[in-house]
Amino acid sequence: MLNTSTLKENGPNKPSGRKLQNVQKARSSCLDDEAAHSVLRADAVDATMDKLFDTLPKLMRPEQFAEHFGYSVATIYDWRYRGVIRGVPSGLFLTLNRRLYIRTDIFWTWVASQNPDVESGTK
Repeated sequence: MLNTSTLKENGPNKPSGRKLQNVQKARSSCLDDEAAHSVLRADAVDATMDKLFDTLPKLMRPEQFAEHFGYSVATIYDWRYRGVIRGVPSGLFLTLNRRLYIRTDIFWTWVASQNPDVESGTK
C-alpha cells in the first residue's frame, strides 16, 4: 500500500526513507570520487611541473629558453619590452653585462599563477 503522507511531502518522483539514504550516499561517494580525482590531477600536474623545472638552470638565455619551451625568441623579447602590457612579472628578466637572461623560478611562479591546477609557490 502506498503511503500518501510520504507522497505528499516528497512528491511522486522523489525517493523517500531508505531509498533517499541510498541516493544521498551515492551522491556523496560520487562527489568524493570527483574531489579525489581533482586532487590527483592537481598532484600529477605539480609533479610534472616539479620535474620540468627542477632540471632547469636558474638563469637561461632567450635562445635556450625559446628552444626548451617552444616560444620564439621574438616573443621573449616582446615580453621584455612590453611586459607591463602583457602581464609579465617584473623580475622575470635580468641583464648582466648587456646580456639578457630569464629567471626560471619567476617563470615557474608566473605559470603556476595562471594555471588553477598548479598550487602557487616558488621554485
